[in-house]
Amino acid sequence: MAVTKIHINVTGTYSAIKFLPSGNMELVFEIPFRQKSDLLRGIDEITAAGLPELSIKAEKKRKKRSLDANDYLWVLCTKIAEKLQDGKTMVTKEEVYRKHIEAVGKFDPLAIHEDAVERFSQVWQRNGTGAMPLAEIMTQHKYLGLPSFESVSRTRRKLQARYPELAGSRPVQKMRATGEKAYRRYAKE
Repeated sequence: MAVTKIHINVTGTYSAIKFLPSGNMELVFEIPFRQKSDLLRGIDEITAAGLPELSIKAEKKRKKRSLDANDYLWVLCTKIAEKLQDGKTMVTKEEVYRKHIEAVGKFDPLAIHEDAVERFSQVWQRNGTGAMPLAEIMTQHKYLGLPSFESVSRTRRKLQARYPELAGSRPVQKMRATGEKAYRRYAKE
């Protein structure tokens, strides 16, 4: 028996939930009129397939950067790289991109074993600059052949146990603890 894939990709808002006597639930979503044809086409496909049980996925809509904006970003990175080059130094658009992501992008620092840095970089870039989401690397690090990651605080504790002079004074330790608490609150958001 052939499996028929039916995709209805529309944007809407959650409207209501109804609890049925059977214990099941009925969800209602409001779909804008401008998406009527896409929705009805999908409903027709479902009906023609005999109303099979469906896998339904609803996710928060995120504004995606347009291809034009993405293309323009790389044009700018190329132009910046060209301006930064002199007779001795070669700068690539990818280096410009990475440097600016470090400067203005949202990211979390990682403590990675020194022997794993090159492998991590290879995996990260295998589909292009920044193409593999960090979350995917973090959840699949063993499959990708990367060693386990240690938190910054655990690495610091290990180093401070080996070199007590790195522990810092009481005020410094208090400041670090405050910073860690603030970071934990931020990470939960």
